[in-house]
Amino acid sequence: MIGKKRDKNNRRDTGRRKSNNQPIYEWNPNSDKIADNDKTISNVKDDFNQEEPHNNLLLEAPPQRELTKEFCYEISEWLVDNIDRDDVIMGTVHGSYLYGTAHKDSDLDLYVVVEKGKNKSKVLYGQDVQIMNLETFIRNASEGSHQAVEALNSPYKVFNDDSPYKDYIDSLRPSPYNFVKKCRSAGKAFYHKGLEENNAKKLRHAKRLNDAADAMINGTYSPVWKNIEEPNEW
Repeated sequence: MIGKKRDKNNRRDTGRRKSNNQPIYEWNPNSDKIADNDKTISNVKDDFNQEEPHNNLLLEAPPQRELTKEFCYEISEWLVDNIDRDDVIMGTVHGSYLYGTAHKDSDLDLYVVVEKGKNKSKVLYGQDVQIMNLETFIRNASEGSHQAVEALNSPYKVFNDDSPYKDYIDSLRPSPYNFVKKCRSAGKAFYHKGLEENNAKKLRHAKRLNDAADAMINGTYSPVWKNIEEPNEW
């Protein structure tokens, strides 16, 4: 039996904990700077043990890949239930499936936050998973890393019901200023590389990151850029 990281009878309720459709960042129109009106990320003072706890569970097969929102929820649930760790905090689909730009040949990227251990990538049942410990995740989000902020704001994120950190993760409010700065910088780099290499994918990344920065400023940020269920050229 797969480990009971979440109550299967209440799986959707706990697996789709959102922010009540309210943006977690605010833009102060009376200021020429980005306002961070919510509490900022504090330093986690826990002594993170570098041993990685494992749950030694048998894996269940992942859901069949589809270009639907339902699949994005299901694969995030599958990730939390099947990652070979008993200290998992949350997991989410990431990359093109999160952005809504996936097509039938797109890679499937998964992102999971755990309490402790080394940051690494691993293959789980043929799926690429980025494993991030809590300390690094908080630091990256605070510094405006778009990958961390995207995971934090993912509408598909799923929590381990037994984790003592799920309420803390939900309360995090990274600095909008840092996020916008990082997005503009990365977007600019993708734009110039895309022009230089005539690479449409990099130009799309540039556009997405620039739009993300604009949305953060306007208080409407979401990592979902396009509707994955609508045909597009991405």
